[in-house]
Amino acid sequence: MLGAVDIANVDGVLTPGTATPSPEALARYEADRPRRGLGDFVPNGCFLESSEGIRSVLWGNCKRSNNDVVPSTLDVTALALSATYVGNSDGALTIRTSALTT
Repeated sequence: MLGAVDIANVDGVLTPGTATPSPEALARYEADRPRRGLGDFVPNGCFLESSEGIRSVLWGNCKRSNNDVVPSTLDVTALALSATYVGNSDGALTIRTSALTT
């Protein structure tokens, strides 16, 4: 889980919150994660109670084997932080099983 932050749904716009969620609210968010398919890369916040289709996407410019740089994205919404190693495979962000995979 990422640290206790609050991201609010303010009239349909995700906005950095101004207060830390209460322990009770954090417990509700954590309990609801499995049902919604949310992993460790989705931050907590009151937006979880009023938003649907939540995604967390990693985006970067990745170097290919020919040294061209191309944009790449990877949906990390459902991933567990402790089990995730992201690598660059010829310009594409990919999930690897270990840091040693080439």
